[in-house]
Amino acid sequence: MLINIPLALLSILVIIMAAAPFFVPLLPLIRSGQGETPGQLIGLVISGLFGSFLLICFTILCIAAVAIVIRPFYEFFVRAGVIRRRGVIESIRKGYHIVRASLNQVVFLYILLIGIGIAFGLEMIPINLILIGIPVGVGFVVSAAADSVASGVAAGIQSGIPTLIILAFIAGLYQAFESTVWTEGYLAATALPTPAVLAPAGPGL
Repeated sequence: MLINIPLALLSILVIIMAAAPFFVPLLPLIRSGQGETPGQLIGLVISGLFGSFLLICFTILCIAAVAIVIRPFYEFFVRAGVIRRRGVIESIRKGYHIVRASLNQVVFLYILLIGIGIAFGLEMIPINLILIGIPVGVGFVVSAAADSVASGVAAGIQSGIPTLIILAFIAGLYQAFESTVWTEGYLAATALPTPAVLAPAGPGL
């Protein structure tokens, strides 16, 4: 919890900073009474929005890149704190050293999970389309049969609740699987090596 809160606050701060450039194009509108023509104002607003859009895209890419790098460290931070019952600073220090010491295994595990996640996402595309299409179809059928849009919307919402529950359940199962894999990876990285046992020498040796 103490690890999640600073990360969440940092993410919120970055999002606010990324959204701030959207207010820049409004400045010409505030100064609209200082002689600018409508054409000039429109040009300034469009250029400001375009620049803001590029900056937002760049910020999102930077956040994604940082998240990709931090993710394995974060997983080991959390498990060092929960499994080993360490404090926040100690769990961060311990998790960092474990990742550094087992970097090849951690990278392999991370790439494996990314591949599994991509495959899972591709498999879920038709399932999502089917599950989302069911309440939409029910809504259209009820709307056409009752000649009422409100009835169709109500029927679609009612039939969509089980769909949302099913999708949430599937997502929860995948999250549990992913968390279990990270936990097994952490335990494997922190397991003590088994000492070699020397076979007893035969008689006469």
